[in-house]
Amino acid sequence: MKSLPPDVVPGTCTLSWSEREFPDWQTQGKVTAPRVLLAKLAASRDIAAVNQYLLEAVPWSGAGSNWLLFEGDYDFSLVTLTTLLYLFGNDPMRLYPETLQHLLDVLLTEEGDTPLVTAPFTFGLILDTENHHLMTEGSRYLKNQWLRAYGSPEERANPAYNNATNGLGDWLSEYLDILIHEGIYEFNSDPYCGYTLQALLNLEAFPESTVIRRKARYLLDIMNLEYAVGSLDLRRNPPFRRRYEKSDSTALNDDPHTAYMDVWLRLHRGGNGTGEEPPHYSGHGLLAELLPYRLPKDVASCTLEKQAHYFARLGRGPSACPELYSGGPGYL
Repeated sequence: MKSLPPDVVPGTCTLSWSEREFPDWQTQGKVTAPRVLLAKLAASRDIAAVNQYLLEAVPWSGAGSNWLLFEGDYDFSLVTLTTLLYLFGNDPMRLYPETLQHLLDVLLTEEGDTPLVTAPFTFGLILDTENHHLMTEGSRYLKNQWLRAYGSPEERANPAYNNATNGLGDWLSEYLDILIHEGIYEFNSDPYCGYTLQALLNLEAFPESTVIRRKARYLLDIMNLEYAVGSLDLRRNPPFRRRYEKSDSTALNDDPHTAYMDVWLRLHRGGNGTGEEPPHYSGHGLLAELLPYRLPKDVASCTLEKQAHYFARLGRGPSACPELYSGGPGYL
């Protein structure tokens, strides 16, 4: 399984997040706390304190959408804790064995063969949203894979953890096919597309299945190509989606996708991710630094410079208006 190479130099976002104080797990365990822990381990900072923090942590809610009858959103924690598991689970100097066991037994709550397709306590009537599906089921898939490879003899023999035969691998592969053929539903969604990207980064990095990795990579490439044709010098204000309070924003950099692209472009230029921290959503920049996905050269080039005039129509389904972009050298 993957582990962070010892010669990797932590980038700007990683170092910045590693310097933060430990947040309260119950109130900031959704996004901030797991990322602080991830950054500290990557920067080899406060190792003993990180392990103690994790050993004392318990799930603060359940996976799936949060709504009136259910306290959810724990999958936002799961997706980062899964990254932490795969980067440091084989590094006992950073993630202690007892901490690893607590992570598997207590904090990574989703395992087995049954995906959580509908929102909890909706009696199977309401589909959960795309980012929840990817975060929850990607984390379930990867925990199964870990237990199958490194678990106890009983866990390694448990058919519920065999993604190749338990149905979960097929479900996830078919789900990715839907996204490939029909497009990302939560496109341009601020902030949710950032979590879709994060879940896909895990699925591009860690599965043993080359099919799952290839499909996740394809989706990342497509999303980033769409960013490239609809932006100029990391300035972008795409059509509004999902959060009504963001519908009148005119900012050109208040976009989770931009934080990823900022880091990937620095790495494309031959750097190690160092430079100014993205002004918004720097936690996503942390993930771009630590996970292995990198931009295709043509996508990076198109993002940095428009070398020829173009007109692009991005289809968004048979009943939806497409996004239209035109651009050329120095102008979008």
